[in-house]
Amino acid sequence: MPADTSGPNTAWWAVLPLTLTALAAGAWLVLALWKPTTTWHLAPALVGGAGAWVVASADTDKTSHQRRRIGALAVLGLVVALVELAALHAYGRLEGPTLLGPNAVVESIVTATVGAASAVMASFRRTARTPTEAREDRPMSR
Repeated sequence: MPADTSGPNTAWWAVLPLTLTALAAGAWLVLALWKPTTTWHLAPALVGGAGAWVVASADTDKTSHQRRRIGALAVLGLVVALVELAALHAYGRLEGPTLLGPNAVVESIVTATVGAASAVMASFRRTARTPTEAREDRPMSR
């Protein structure tokens, strides 16, 4: 019988969140190098939250392990966004106008943090257990 390759337990699923984070970071890098005087306002938010969003939207596992995985992906995305932000700023590729904050660096820090935090909050809400589920998981004691 062939293996089921359609669910979230397959090998490709394990690397998908990291791939999406890398693709978002790559897209932001290309856009910033192409037009440094244009501010790509949502790019840091996408980099910060892409991996956590994809896991949260597809998995229905309501365990603390799943919540830790989502949190770790959000932290990884935020770190990637901040490292890329530092590199783009060092090379003078963040020269565009901003919607909030005094410059593109501050705006990018805020949007990357909001992207990662919103992915975590949405995923925790999705994976939250109801009181009935928590009682059902508890071992019966006498």
